[in-house]
Amino acid sequence: MAFVDLIGQSESIQRLEKSIYENRLSHAYLFFGPAGVGKRTAALALAKRLLCERPQEIKSCGPCSACLKVEKGVHPDLRLVAVEENSIKIDLIREIQNWLAIIPFEANRKVVIFDHAEKISRGAANALLKTLEEPPSHALMILVAPAVQSILPTVASRCQKIPFRSLTPEELMEGLKRLSLYDAQIDSIVPWAQGSLGKAIQLKNQMEEVTALTDGFFSFQKFRSERVALIEKIFKERENWEWCYDVIALMIRKQIIKEEKGFEWMDALGEFYRALELNVAPRIAIERFFYRVEQGGVRV
Repeated sequence: MAFVDLIGQSESIQRLEKSIYENRLSHAYLFFGPAGVGKRTAALALAKRLLCERPQEIKSCGPCSACLKVEKGVHPDLRLVAVEENSIKIDLIREIQNWLAIIPFEANRKVVIFDHAEKISRGAANALLKTLEEPPSHALMILVAPAVQSILPTVASRCQKIPFRSLTPEELMEGLKRLSLYDAQIDSIVPWAQGSLGKAIQLKNQMEEVTALTDGFFSFQKFRSERVALIEKIFKERENWEWCYDVIALMIRKQIIKEEKGFEWMDALGEFYRALELNVAPRIAIERFFYRVEQGGVRV
């Protein structure tokens, strides 16, 4: 990964490159924005540049031992903190603090990336404040999160904030082409991706299920259980279900524009969204949605 690999985030990358060039990097950054738009890639690209043995001004060299170790996730001066049991707990933060306190093993810096930083527990966030306020001179911390508001304000205020935006349809196409994932089917899923290359890749890798869902979504010839199973397979994780709601809404609106009917589906969809807000199990919520549609005789 390198800054050049990122698509559609030129303003944010230019800010980082300017800070590197002027040797004015902050000790802590908050990369925030929608899922799948390049935040984690940018964090790893910054880490790679800082740990590179032969940096070329604002870029990492690529083939040196340090760059290859970052690519493989085995560099001793880089830690990528992941969520465990749906949160980042205080014990892990204390372990990271002890690790940061030791001088770098190979490079001049130590870099820690907190992926899904919104999952840092309140106790862990309060513990992290001490390091943010009095960081070791060699430490650089990068928090990756969906929004500034998802981070404890006292933590966010001590980080330099770098925004990442949703990608345009053209940028999504470019990203898929770079990954050799572009074909004629892509046009149909780009609106589903919501400006997220990560979501576009996920959909592309499940085109069979996506096609089956779109072809049979409004047909009562396809059993409710089949449609529910397809939706579960595509969206899987609990955090994807609001995305699922948006995709269903998109399909219904498209059908309404095309056929000028199907307005009743929106009422059932509203109930589906309210169920998700009430933390109803996603499978139950989507089954209720189709049951409401079928019982109401809503056909398009």
